[in-house]
Amino acid sequence: MTHAYPMLPLPGSRRDPVPGAVRVADATPDEPVFATLVLRRRVDQPGGPGDAGAPADPDDVQDVRTFAMAAGLDVTDVNLAARSVRLGGTVAAMAAAFGVDLGAYET
Repeated sequence: MTHAYPMLPLPGSRRDPVPGAVRVADATPDEPVFATLVLRRRVDQPGGPGDAGAPADPDDVQDVRTFAMAAGLDVTDVNLAARSVRLGGTVAAMAAAFGVDLGAYET
């Protein structure tokens, strides 16, 4: 997939590996995989983006839908109140879309 924008790390999204985890294999490219994206709060709600109860902006959800379609991913669930969008697709499609290298690990 060719990206229309540079891929940049999202502040706060980096996770440390599980201590003792060892990569034992590459993920199978055609294996199904899912990811849940948590969106920012809608800014025009009472209290603004600092209001913990503010839902996701439907425009942001549409942006995710557009991205998912271009990446060959499916939107499998949307929850505006939880500000979450669940994506599904193959390991190969998810890896290309997010610039990650997925694998199988053991602890």
